[in-house]
Amino acid sequence: MSTKDATLAITALIAILGISATEVEAQASPSARRVWLAAGLGIGTFGPLGFGGVAELVYQGGPHLVALRATAVADLEDGVFDIGLLYGRASSRQGGVGQLSAAIGLSVVSVEGPQGVSDPTIGVPLAVEATSNALFIGLGVKGFANLNTVQSFGGVVLILKLGRLR
Repeated sequence: MSTKDATLAITALIAILGISATEVEAQASPSARRVWLAAGLGIGTFGPLGFGGVAELVYQGGPHLVALRATAVADLEDGVFDIGLLYGRASSRQGGVGQLSAAIGLSVVSVEGPQGVSDPTIGVPLAVEATSNALFIGLGVKGFANLNTVQSFGGVVLILKLGRLR
């Protein structure tokens, strides 16, 4: 990913996160406290196309969400992995089943390539998600990326959420 692409991605995510609190709070119940585990599998890229995976623990209070997230993208020989903490905003209509969210944070990234495993580096994880939620189970699509100086990567996964979702 080029510097121009990274700047554009970060600018877009900041714009999404910049939705005014009143707009989001009008949609989300201000007393909503939600916690869930989520996991997903799909495709990803870090140069070569490979498999992508996400696992996360998420807390949402009103429109704010905090996620502890791990992602990985690998082909048959090489791969990248991160674990990070993200803050984001979610919009879900009170009593509604649909939810959209976007988040950004900091992570530690490792790359495994022909020269072995790289020294860990700091990355900027990004995430966008659209899900349909029942009371305790949800299904959706998540886009993820990590911008870093060693090997930026991203992907799209089908995600399953379990926990208090509404």
